[in-house]
Amino acid sequence: MKTYLCGLFVFILVFIGFVPAGAQESSRSIYEILKQRMSRFHRLGYDFSGQRIPKGTLSVRLRAVDVRSGGRVEDFTVTFLQGEVEEYLFNNEVVILCEGREDCEIGALFPRSYRMRVAAPGYELAQQVVEVSAGGGDSVITVPMTLSTGTVKGRVYDQSTRQPVAGVVVTVLDKGSGVKSCRTNQEGFFSLNGLRMNSDGEAYSLVCDSPDHFSKEVRFFVDGSASSRQDVYLDFAPSVAGKLVDQQDNPLADEEVFLVSEHMYESWQSSLIWDPQDTSFSQSTNKSGFFRFEKLLPGRYVLVYGGDDHDVAELELRGMDRLNVHLKRMSGGTL
Repeated sequence: MKTYLCGLFVFILVFIGFVPAGAQESSRSIYEILKQRMSRFHRLGYDFSGQRIPKGTLSVRLRAVDVRSGGRVEDFTVTFLQGEVEEYLFNNEVVILCEGREDCEIGALFPRSYRMRVAAPGYELAQQVVEVSAGGGDSVITVPMTLSTGTVKGRVYDQSTRQPVAGVVVTVLDKGSGVKSCRTNQEGFFSLNGLRMNSDGEAYSLVCDSPDHFSKEVRFFVDGSASSRQDVYLDFAPSVAGKLVDQQDNPLADEEVFLVSEHMYESWQSSLIWDPQDTSFSQSTNKSGFFRFEKLLPGRYVLVYGGDDHDVAELELRGMDRLNVHLKRMSGGTL
C-alpha cells in the first residue's frame, strides 16, 4: 500500500511539474516571447552568458608604405581576419581606421600570432602576420602596399521595368571582404577603380543592394585590359512600412514591431512550438513612430506590435506590393 501511495505521489508531482510550465508559457503573449528570443542574440564583446570578455594588454604599431616610392600610405584600415581573434571578437566585423597618423597603434592584444588584412584606397589588399610577444617592443611593423589599376563599371536596372535604378549600393568583395563601394547615380551608372588583376584565379564579387529590390551578387574578373563591364538586373522586393501610435494618436518611439509569417503565428498560438523553417523580423520605431520591413517574399504575414493579443494586423503581400499601414496599439503600457 505504501509503495502504491509513493508511486501515486511521484506521478502527481511529475504531472504537476509539467502543467504549470505549459500554462505559464501559454499565458505570455507572442510579443513577449518574440522579444525574449530576439534579446538572446550574442552582443559584441560579451560571451553567451552575458559576461564581458577580457581584453589583452599588449599592442603593436603598423606602418603602410608604397612599394614603388617607399612613401608612407597615410589612410589605411586594419581588419583582423575571421577566427583569428576569438578573445576580442573581431570576427571580421571590427575594422580599425588608421587615418592621418604616421604609425597606427593597435591595442588590447594577447601574446600570440595575429593575421591582419590591410586595405588602403587605390591599393591592393595586403595580409600581414604579426607576432605579439609578452615582452613588447618599440619597433614598427612595415606593411608594403601595391597600387591597383583595375576598374569595374556598369549600370543597374529593374528586372521588370528595365528602367535604371538610382541609389543602389554597389560593393566589390575580394575573398569575402569589401574593398570598394559606391552608389549608382540617377541614370543607374556606377564605376569602381583601383582593383588588382585576378592573377591568382580568384574572381571578385559585385554585390548590388537596394531597399526596394532583392540583393544580387555577380562574379567577375579584372583581366589584362584592366577593365570589366557589368550590367546588373535586380528583382523587385515587396516591403511593409507603417506608423505606430497610442490610443491618443501620439507616435510611439523605440517600440519593437515584429513581422511574422502567418503559418508561424498560428503555430505560436496553438502550440508555441518554434519552427526553425519559419522566419521573423524585428524593427524598432523611430522618434516619429515609423518602421519599415524590406526585401520580403510574397505571402501572408502578421504584424505583432504590442503585449495585448489584439495588437496584431494581418497582411497579404503580392509580388509588386509596397504596403503602408497605420497601427494603433491598444494595450496599456510598454513591455
